Amino acid sequence: MNDTGNLGPAVAFHEELSESWGEKYRGGIFSRRLQVFGRIVSEYCRSGTQWLDAGCGVGNLTRLLADHGARVTGVDASPGMIEHAGNVLHEAGVADRCELMCIETIETMPFPSGRFDGVICSSVVEYLDSDRAGLQELHRVIKDGGLLVATVPNRWALLRMLQRLAFGLTGRPRYLQFSKNHYTAKQFRSLVVDVGFTVEHVEYTSFWPCRLVPAVSGALALYVLRKF
Repeated sequence: MNDTGNLGPAVAFHEELSESWGEKYRGGIFSRRLQVFGRIVSEYCRSGTQWLDAGCGVGNLTRLLADHGARVTGVDASPGMIEHAGNVLHEAGVADRCELMCIETIETMPFPSGRFDGVICSSVVEYLDSDRAGLQELHRVIKDGGLLVATVPNRWALLRMLQRLAFGLTGRPRYLQFSKNHYTAKQFRSLVVDVGFTVEHVEYTSFWPCRLVPAVSGALALYVLRKF
């Protein structure tokens, strides 16, 4: 683990978890999330296209894109996450199709406008100081007609409400100390349309009964957005 002294609070929190972060995808809600992303990537990602994994963590979704033939740039603010992502991609045999960069925030990125055919941004927007600035920057680096696949917290999900109650009583789960932005469907749709996206698809995921009553049981809302 790297020194967290120069990192922002949310980044430092994830830096502390970087060594064990990959284990989360072996089961539970993270495994379910990976399955949903796998289906979405299979539908929308084409071989030879350029994708950005904005907030790539330890590279699970970066690998998923590369497995489908994309050339992928993964960025994250946590040096530890980037280090572990490099190991994951190397072990998977897809490192030659991937580039990893440590950046300060996705609110400002060192890429030309219209660089990418698509962007994945999983559970990052909730931690941004300015969600609008982050979405505007993602919009900037996507080609006209390109895609943004993003997940954000579902404000009315049962799990989220219980977690917020527990956090108020115990200070756990710790991530809620740093998670700033939570949305109703109406709020997020209004925000992304105002930034310049159209909404192509919405679904809820990450909590086991989400097939029954998705709007209250899916802790994450997954959006497929197109830049118009």
